[in-house]
Amino acid sequence: MAAPFDPAQQPPGYLYLQLADYLTDRITSGELKPGAMLPGELLSAQEYGVSTGTIRRARDVLLQRGVVAVLPALGTYVTEPEYWNMPGHGTSPPSAVESRSGTTPSTDDPPKTTRPHESGDTHHAGSC
Repeated sequence: MAAPFDPAQQPPGYLYLQLADYLTDRITSGELKPGAMLPGELLSAQEYGVSTGTIRRARDVLLQRGVVAVLPALGTYVTEPEYWNMPGHGTSPPSAVESRSGTTPSTDDPPKTTRPHESGDTHHAGSC
């Protein structure tokens, strides 16, 4: 088991990279297994004693390394080793991580979001 991450004990450098390295080591050593869900931003920030911005930046590095996948509205999950450090990292195929419901999430049709001004409604407040 890795020693706890202590931001006060880290050498000079970018804290988000040090946290990303720490989490990558926990993943590649097998301490965090494929399919394991990482805690949310607030819990992670409290656990590691850093800001949520640092957590987000560290998670982005983990995505680039391919060691995690983010499933919208479901969380961040550890990927299978065959996806680590591969082109297109951070986008795992459906079989790499299962959602909490036990079904495999689909990556074929990503959720579509529109902002009110992009929905095709051209009526604006104050105009006739």
